[in-house]
Amino acid sequence: MLNTRIIASLFLFLSAYSPLWGIFLIQDLNFETWELSHPILVWIGIGISIFSCAVILFAVKQPKISVPPVKVIKASNRSGDLLNYSIPYMVSFFALDLDSINSLLSFTFFMLILYLLTLKTHSIFINPTLALFGYNLYNISYEQNSEILDKCCLVKGSKPKKDSYCRIIDLSENISLITQINPKI
Repeated sequence: MLNTRIIASLFLFLSAYSPLWGIFLIQDLNFETWELSHPILVWIGIGISIFSCAVILFAVKQPKISVPPVKVIKASNRSGDLLNYSIPYMVSFFALDLDSINSLLSFTFFMLILYLLTLKTHSIFINPTLALFGYNLYNISYEQNSEILDKCCLVKGSKPKKDSYCRIIDLSENISLITQINPKI
């Protein structure tokens, strides 16, 4: 049976790159005939993107809490991930030919390696789907059971302030979701 954290990481990864399929749609469209050169490939990619986005949005909306709330010690932005996230988009503009099986296999291999690195390093890239729905990515240091922990956290809205309390759940070893800031206990 597959580890649920691997599945969650896969859906986070796929949803993060969902706009890439919009680029492929535009690149594949013949604007004179309004037909796609590779409709099956493009629509499968768009379908996977829509499904992964729906799964992620459903998952972050589910009511989840931690007991007791944790105390925030420090919070900082994760803006450094933007460059890593943009690399596959640059590749789509320069190297991908949907007619070439070699090009498609190379791009698939590249995305697989990128996913495995994301999974292995417990990294998460900026996700435009979650950003559109108000989620931001922060490095959070917090105190829980007299222990200081550092995690990358998805937060709906603004960054938690120092000494605030949050309800938090772990999505993976180093990635968490803050479900409430300053909850009523």
